[in-house]
Amino acid sequence: MEGDGAMRSIDNLREYALTAASVNATTRAVLAGYVDEIEREVEELRDRDYRNGREDAEGAVEFADRLKAAVDKREDVTIFGVDYTALPLDADGVPIHVGDVLDGYSKTIEVVELRYGRSGWVLISRDGNGYADCAAFTHHHAPTVEDVLTEMVAKVIERGELTNGAAQTIAEYAAKLRLAEGVDE
Repeated sequence: MEGDGAMRSIDNLREYALTAASVNATTRAVLAGYVDEIEREVEELRDRDYRNGREDAEGAVEFADRLKAAVDKREDVTIFGVDYTALPLDADGVPIHVGDVLDGYSKTIEVVELRYGRSGWVLISRDGNGYADCAAFTHHHAPTVEDVLTEMVAKVIERGELTNGAAQTIAEYAAKLRLAEGVDE
């Protein structure tokens, strides 16, 4: 294994033991034996470290595969003594966290607490109400200007105001846009 720092130092020691003028034949033979023994020990350490490293890597891959399977099944998992439980999902399959704002049951709520009991997850809203059907909710998305304008056009069409009477609908949506922008006119 030329070029390796540990092996190069052993080679240097061997060269000195075999060529040094101040070393007699008996000492040379003893030193050569020690150098051979050091070389064997270094190789054994390398082999052991390689086997352990390979076993560690295989174990890590196996652990990651088991963890991924548990996550895919949304199972509870304990890692290094810490328990992890999958959060409840909304109607779109998005995990629900404390602090999320959700739409459901014709209202918008803020989740202030998540409880898990015998019957499953319960969302607790800021007003103290509990909701056991997490899938009845979706994450709230504040309407964009495009959403408001699309809604306005749909109402104009629905009310038959395309040619006349659109002023009422336009005024209604202008007020919504002013509120969204914080503009007073």
